[in-house]
Amino acid sequence: MNPAMLMLAETAIQHALENLEPGLRQYEWLQANVLQRNVATDVVFQTKFDAFYRVRRASNWRKVYFELLERAKTTRIDFATALQAIQHSTNRMEASFASKLVAMIHPSQPVIDKFVLQRFDLGLPTYGVVKRTE
Repeated sequence: MNPAMLMLAETAIQHALENLEPGLRQYEWLQANVLQRNVATDVVFQTKFDAFYRVRRASNWRKVYFELLERAKTTRIDFATALQAIQHSTNRMEASFASKLVAMIHPSQPVIDKFVLQRFDLGLPTYGVVKRTE
């Protein structure tokens, strides 16, 4: 690779890393605190979680969600269980938030949201699709 191209690549990488830093710091804080706090009642944690994951739901939905997240710390939870629990409690199919809940407790698990799906040119089934849950 010629030196000019290498310099351009290094500059682009440095710029990309600088842009990622605020989000990485937010995520690092969430991971450092999720097991240390009662997330069902901790408004600071909830506010930071909402900001990072762009939660735009009513307070009753958020109450159910953070109670489930708190319970997930002591009970084994997988994506299917989280998806069913959220649907049962809120009457909403929330694949993205179910995956974020599981990944918050088990960081090696994937997050399924519109940004990730767009990168792979994928989408979730829309409302009304037969066997949408499956």
